[in-house]
Amino acid sequence: MIFGKKAWDNANLSPEDIRIILNEDVWRENDVEEFINFWANVLSLTYQGMEKRIDTIYRILNENINPTLQQINTVLKKKQSRWKSIEINRICPIILRYIQNIDEQGIDLLHSNFQYELGDIGPVYTVWCHYLLSPTKYPPIDRLNYTAYKFITAGSYFYKVVPAEFVNPFPNQGYNTFKDWFIDLVSIYRGVNYTWHHMKDLDKALISFGSFIRKVQ
Repeated sequence: MIFGKKAWDNANLSPEDIRIILNEDVWRENDVEEFINFWANVLSLTYQGMEKRIDTIYRILNENINPTLQQINTVLKKKQSRWKSIEINRICPIILRYIQNIDEQGIDLLHSNFQYELGDIGPVYTVWCHYLLSPTKYPPIDRLNYTAYKFITAGSYFYKVVPAEFVNPFPNQGYNTFKDWFIDLVSIYRGVNYTWHHMKDLDKALISFGSFIRKVQ
């Protein structure tokens, strides 16, 4: 049985009964492909409008080798429409400058300097901006895929936000543990030559599952 599917199939039950079903599930990494194929395809049912937004964000990011300032601005606004324009306008030129000067030989130093210029912008946007520079090195995180991650790895329902200490300083052990887990799963899903398409599939599945988890908390 696909992890979480039995609970989904019994979504008409009370939250308490659904949690009992979820707690009886056993996560098997070898079944990750089935998990992704199922949960990524029910996302539009569980979080209205999210599927189109994710597809659009990933497409803008990864189909433009040399994105313009406007494209970066669009992606940041789609990620979080409530982010203040003055902050987006400050960060966009920083991102563009670093994208234009990526040196894979010194990628870790580049991300360290990049983080210094970004400043304290919160855990979700910190990771998101690093993802823009290295989309197969730093998987994005938000409250929904974080909720899925914590439930799958720790069996807990009670993670509604990504804690600030998860990425402060960046990268720290909290984010690195998530990143390694995410990369392991996408590698199982599509091998070591995975692409951003495969990362998007896993991200969509986790967001979908995380949104379902939050409904029965």
